[in-house]
Amino acid sequence: MYTQLSEETLSPEQREQHRIVGKSFFKWARDILPIVQHNRLILSVTGDYPQYPFLILTADPPGLLAMRTLVQPHLRVFLLPRQDWERLPAVARPPAKAAIHYWSYFETPAGELARTAQLRFLEVPPQEMVLHRVGHRFNEKAGQETWHLWQRREGQYMLLMEDFQKVIR
Repeated sequence: MYTQLSEETLSPEQREQHRIVGKSFFKWARDILPIVQHNRLILSVTGDYPQYPFLILTADPPGLLAMRTLVQPHLRVFLLPRQDWERLPAVARPPAKAAIHYWSYFETPAGELARTAQLRFLEVPPQEMVLHRVGHRFNEKAGQETWHLWQRREGQYMLLMEDFQKVIR
C-alpha cells in the first residue's frame, strides 16, 4: 500500500514514476486545477454543482506518494490506488458533479497503440515501452486524458513522445 511507502524505500523504477507523476501533478495543480475550480464556481450558481467539489486522485503507489506530498491541505481530497478505483462499482463512486477526478499511472501499450508505438520507434524493444496515462474529469461531460510514451530501461525512464495519444471527453 502507498501509505507504507516512503521516498527512501522506493525502488529505482518507483523513484522514476514518483518523479514523473509528481512533476505532472504539480503542473496540473498549478495550471489546470485553478481553471477547473473557477469553472465549477460558475456552474455552482445554477445549483446543479457544488461550489467546493471533492478532489479524487488515483494513481499507482509511487504516484500517490508524490501526490500526497504535493496536495494543498485545504482541499477535500481522496487518494485512491488505481486498482481500488477501478474495482469500485459505479454506484459507489461519487457523482461526477460532486468531484474532480485526476489520474496518473503507467501501463504497457497494447493492441493498436503498441503497434503504432513500435512503428514509430523501431529502435526501441517493445518490452521497454510504457505509457503514462494522465487525465482529469471535472463533470460528467468534460475532461481530458493524454498518454505519453516512455522507454523504460534498467529502472530509468526516457520520454519518447509527449501527447502520443490524446482523448477529450
